[in-house]
Amino acid sequence: MAMLFPIQWNEPFGLVMVEAMACGTPVLAMPGGSVRDVVRDGISGYTCRSVRQMAKRARDLNFDPAAIRHYVAENFSIQRMVSAYLELYKGAIARSNFRKAA
Repeated sequence: MAMLFPIQWNEPFGLVMVEAMACGTPVLAMPGGSVRDVVRDGISGYTCRSVRQMAKRARDLNFDPAAIRHYVAENFSIQRMVSAYLELYKGAIARSNFRKAA
């Protein structure tokens, strides 16, 4: 029905959420760390404020697995992730005093 992700810490990324969504499984997660960056409410699952809210959401799930997989492909594909990392690295280099060796 859904993957439950009741974390109690600031998860830096949460690859397991992306893996579940790549299989078409919605994620019900507690807020913390990257959860709000990974889970899109109503699209790939829900971010829940409490275990009680998570249980309530689990009773009323209505997600299209293909739509969840599409969300993952658009936001977490290898091409998308590599491109985003390259942009971050380029920005970091541009802001630094890094000089190329002759």
